[in-house]
Amino acid sequence: MQEKLDAFFLKGQQSGHFRVDISAAAITECFHGLFFTMIEAERLGRVPRTRVLTIIELVLMEGVCAKSTSPS
Repeated sequence: MQEKLDAFFLKGQQSGHFRVDISAAAITECFHGLFFTMIEAERLGRVPRTRVLTIIELVLMEGVCAKSTSPS
């Protein structure tokens, strides 16, 4: 699974969707940490189960997406 995630993030970097100043391997490790931490938070009742995947997606994507160069 780790190799598949590394490949996913590397492909995203190569396509310009993910930032390149953090290695694909490091992004994979961040994903693992985020995923397991959110599961534990849900288990402890700190995060509602219905929000876990949304939170993981939002936090991960906001942290790894390449910054847009277009005017806001």
